[in-house]
Amino acid sequence: MNYTSLNRCRSILSICAVVLLLGVDSTKLAYATTIIVDSRATGGFGSPNTGWSDMVLGWTFSGGAERVEIIATGNITIPNTVGPEGITWPVGATIGTNDFFPLEEASVEAGGLVLPRSVGTPIDLIGALMAAFIPENLYSASSFFSRDEDLVSSGENGIASSALFFVGAGPLIFEASEAGRLYFGVNDTYVANNHGQFTTTVNAVPVPSALFLFSSGIFALLGMQLLRKKTHTVAPVTDGIG
Repeated sequence: MNYTSLNRCRSILSICAVVLLLGVDSTKLAYATTIIVDSRATGGFGSPNTGWSDMVLGWTFSGGAERVEIIATGNITIPNTVGPEGITWPVGATIGTNDFFPLEEASVEAGGLVLPRSVGTPIDLIGALMAAFIPENLYSASSFFSRDEDLVSSGENGIASSALFFVGAGPLIFEASEAGRLYFGVNDTYVANNHGQFTTTVNAVPVPSALFLFSSGIFALLGMQLLRKKTHTVAPVTDGIG
């Protein structure tokens, strides 16, 4: 291969590398954030629920098909010591027969969970880490609050109980259906005496197409570097005729 061909190949590879790398959305390759979720952040869901605070913003998705990995650590006191997976506790002295928890609210409203419950009935996931996905059109309104929609005033937007889901300690992979936000909270009721917090880490899961573009750009750069070395080491051959 002569110098003109080598230079032409090197130029083409340079252009390809730049185009491929510029086409990668860096937010879709790698990003992580850590959120502190207070033990009182129930969003006012469940009953009775005194002393609560709003759910905590954890992640913003720019569009559908974006995925994140969620991992949680830490313990809270409710008054039992509980990790992100929560505990199972029976209806009785500390849980009334008409009490229900945030993750149960949608079922209560739909008539699936009938109250009162019998004493001794076990309740799962008490104190567990939970989350809610909120579409962009809801939280972009000036009057959005990250709490139970039953607790906001007329004309304001809140979170529907049906949006809540269990997260636990993870790792949990969540994929957004559209642009929106992920809010985190605790599945507990009557939280006035709660203490502690969960540390929640949210990691972006690279989009396959972004990885392909990025790796293609890297290979193009490597190819360009190899051609540059070859150009520098191959000297023109002369026939010795002066």
